[in-house]
Amino acid sequence: MPRALVLFSAARAPADNEVRTLVLPHPRGGEPALFARSGDALVELQRSKSDHGAWFVDDAAHAGAGVVVATPYDARLSLLSVLTTSATRRQFVPLEQIVAAAGHEGLRCLLDLDLGPLGAFCDEKDLGDGLRLVRLAEAPTVVDWLHGKVRRVAAVVDAAAAAETVGASDAFVAASAGAPATAAVGPSRRATLRAVQAVCEYVADEWAAQVAERSGVALAEVFPGLASRPSGAENVWAHEAEEQKLHELAFGTTAKRQKVEAGGAAAKQTSTKQASMAKAAKGTKSITAFFGRKKKTAP
Repeated sequence: MPRALVLFSAARAPADNEVRTLVLPHPRGGEPALFARSGDALVELQRSKSDHGAWFVDDAAHAGAGVVVATPYDARLSLLSVLTTSATRRQFVPLEQIVAAAGHEGLRCLLDLDLGPLGAFCDEKDLGDGLRLVRLAEAPTVVDWLHGKVRRVAAVVDAAAAAETVGASDAFVAASAGAPATAAVGPSRRATLRAVQAVCEYVADEWAAQVAERSGVALAEVFPGLASRPSGAENVWAHEAEEQKLHELAFGTTAKRQKVEAGGAAAKQTSTKQASMAKAAKGTKSITAFFGRKKKTAP
């Protein structure tokens, strides 16, 4: 079934009108995610599905199950993910070696892309002859880079909210193409929260905690469901693991609860049987009563 491909902002279709897709590990969770080459850059592909109705793209209506939305993707986020999980994150290592050590064939495409300056989150050494050594920069440098993304996304969200005309979507796309990193008044808290959520969706827990703190947003708001915020760079989901432990200490594990419930049911069944036997025996003489000595009564 043919599908419509909707391109936003700086995403551009290939000259031959063919989309070359590739699968990369998601920079946050590592699960497979679908991308496509757009020149020397990447776009993320996401399908919006609807069983009924049609989609309006440009001046045409497209019937069908859904559309595929392509949005520009900063491939450096994937490189940040690789460096974050690398055993040599604080050592100068050739970029090619770091990508190869990640163990995912699709990540090799990063070496063919125009990644732009890596100094935003890396320390670099150029040894000449195309040999470039990199290592992950100190945490404040990485957080500064990610916080800059938060500011730009927040400016876009505020611009979209301010557009109350029929062409609000056009204003959003225009703002996406060149939104300033800062505004005269500064982003609203609502826009900041949405921006932090958007950026943290593509970074590891280590960076999500620090970006949220830098932006003045509680991590429980970024990841709804957390009762409290883990401190520092602690793994965000370690909180849920701790909550599960406390729950198991209080109520036991699922297997233990099932065992106790099964034991309780068996005990109840045994008790019912004993009660039935006791009821049946009530009023019945013991067999020894027939052979026992009878008491003589006085005449």
